[in-house]
Order: sequence, then C-alpha cells, then structure tokens
Amino acid sequence: MTSTPVTVPFTRDTLPKTLRDWRTSGWEPKGTTPRDVWTPLEQFFLERGLTLWKKCYTRYRHLYLVPGNDLPRSPDGFVYSTPVSDTRPESGFDLAKAVHCPARTVDDRDVLIRLIAFGDEGLTHLAVLRRLATGHVAFRGENHIVPMLREIVRDDMIFAVFPLMHEGFDSPWHYNYGEVVDAVYQMIEGLTFCHERLVAHLDIDIDNVLINFKGGPTQDINGITQFGGILGPPTPFREHFPVRYYLNDFELSVCYEHDSDPSTHVVNGLPTKGLRGKYGRHVVSEMLSEQPYCPFRADVWQLGRMFLQCFQHLDEPWTPLTKLFTEMTLEDPLARPTMSQALKCVRQFRSTMSSDSLASRVPRPPPSPRRSTTSLESATDVPGIVTGDTPENNLEPDSV
Repeated sequence: MTSTPVTVPFTRDTLPKTLRDWRTSGWEPKGTTPRDVWTPLEQFFLERGLTLWKKCYTRYRHLYLVPGNDLPRSPDGFVYSTPVSDTRPESGFDLAKAVHCPARTVDDRDVLIRLIAFGDEGLTHLAVLRRLATGHVAFRGENHIVPMLREIVRDDMIFAVFPLMHEGFDSPWHYNYGEVVDAVYQMIEGLTFCHERLVAHLDIDIDNVLINFKGGPTQDINGITQFGGILGPPTPFREHFPVRYYLNDFELSVCYEHDSDPSTHVVNGLPTKGLRGKYGRHVVSEMLSEQPYCPFRADVWQLGRMFLQCFQHLDEPWTPLTKLFTEMTLEDPLARPTMSQALKCVRQFRSTMSSDSLASRVPRPPPSPRRSTTSLESATDVPGIVTGDTPENNLEPDSV
C-alpha cells in the first residue's frame, strides 16, 4: 500500500532559513519531528520520482521512518542482504537530523536525500562530492566514497541523492582477523584516494563509515541487539556478500585545486568553525593551536584513533597493525605516516599472514560500557589521543 503525501503549500517561510537551521530544526515546538521539516517538499520530490519515507513509532514512542509502500527494496547493485536478514524485518531509519531524509524511487530503490548547499553555504561540500563521488572517478575500485547519484535543485537549495546504506564498521563485530585486515585496508585505501585528490575529510569516526548492507537487525560490538537482546558469539555476517566500506559525510571537509601550492594546504582551528556548533569529536592537538596545520595529517590521526578504539587489544601476531595505529596518532604531525605510507604498510603486513591466521577468530574488545556507533566515549586509554580535562579537549558529542 502506497502512502499519499501530505499536501502543504510550499513557501520559503515553511523551511529552515540556513543550512545550520536545517541541522537543528525539527524538535520544536513540542510534538514536531525532523521529518516534519520535509513535509512541504513531499510533492516536489514526488514529481521527481522520489517518495519520502513516512513516520512510524515503536511501542515506546520512538520515531523511525519506513518506506511509503510495503514492497521489498529493489536490487540496486550497491547493497546486499544475508540469509539471516532475509528472514527478518528490516530496521527503519532513525532520523535524528532534518538535513537528510530517506526516500523510495518509482522502481522501489531506497535512497537518501541530503541538503548539501543552501545559498553560499555548503559549496565546499558540494565541490568535494562532485570531485570524488560523480562521473568516471566514482567507478574506481579504490574509491570508498558513497556515490552521489543525482543532484536536485530547488531555488538556491541543492540536494544530493545517495544509495541508502547502513553503519557497520564494527557492528556486528568481526568474525575473523581477515575481516579486520580487510576493513582497515579499505578505510586507508579510501582516505588515500581522497588525499591524492587533495581532499581532507576532518570528521572521521565510526559513525561516518557505512557498509553495503541492505539493513536489518544486527548485533553491535558488545553483542547487544538494537532491541536490547543478548546474542551469542559473532556470526560470519561479512562472508555472505562482497563487503565494501564507505566513507561518508564530507560536510567539514576541505579541498584544494590540483595546481595549488602545497604550502597553502593548511587550515586553522576546529573544522566546524563558521559551519556549525560543537565539533563532537575528540580533537588532535593542532586543532586547538592558533597555528595553521595540515588537514591531511589530522585525518591520519583521526583514522588511527578510530582503529585503536576498535583494535588496540589485539596481540601477536597482529601487533604490527596496532603499532601502525599508534604511529598514526603521534603528537607530532610530521612523525605520523601519510595515508599512502600506511596503505603500503598494511598491504605488506597482509601479504605475510597465512590463510589460517586470517581465518582465526578475533576477540572482542575488553568489557566496557555499551558502545554506540553514533556517540563518543572516553579515550583516555588510547595512546596518542588528546583527552585533557579542559572542556575544549574533551568535547561533548554534537547534539545537532
């Protein structure tokens, strides 16, 4: 059964006034949701073959979105399912921010629409996506950027359409060491691809890594399902399809022209400066300095920190990996390896490991408070991470 869009007269007064407002809108006045922000645009997108997902609520009144019809998602070449997920209902979309909204195409493919640029805001984000996620470059095997399928323009707003994917770098937890090495390699490969094209991400963490999975209930890193149930040991989830990891959300990224002077490839302060509110990440020390710093070296630090968060507990013969991750988080930016050097290191390490070693089971991290792929945790036990007691060194998650 197909839902009928609610007809709301479209005027600019019915929409947020700035890109930052789009991020923060939807929860006021009481009883409204981020999905309501998109209601005036339903007919606009419907005329372009896109039906926005509709609101549903759990028994505990938790909001999530589901497709407007009851038909299964059509294959699109981007995502896969597993024998287990095929027998269980897909999870809905948890919409926390109004800046994006899932939709279904006329042939039942599921996509995500995101407002990228609004007037003069977001133009760097748009330029990065056009450079990395469109055209022939989007077909490159070493490109791990979520492809931009389409741009849609309404007045001075530019929306981008992406295939709908799910978070999954460490959820469900890795079944064997081969999966760990593959995940690490793909992420370093993808960021190397960005850096070679003079794009730095500056917002790297687990929640900005997607996997080509269609969706459905899965267990997280501590074996707790999204419904609160306890699961047994990890299952070979990633053996059922050719797993690809994608780096997502280039909102805070910077890019430089190919013929630009390398000495100009620097930034100052936090990446959010002038763009949005709180950063929501643990920050590398040079971001707190008043001096210009290299954004590519900052990317290396952020990715190394993410890897240590997941894998610092691994012991022999996997310590060469954790040693690399620690080097990536060194205090001195120039002492950190470049992404291309890190990629070469992982490639060499992988070539020395036997098939039996790669097939052996990988232990979970030590017991800790439940981890979420959308929230930060203390990193005081991770080498090389700035976690001082000052407020600016231990930033709270971005609540918008």
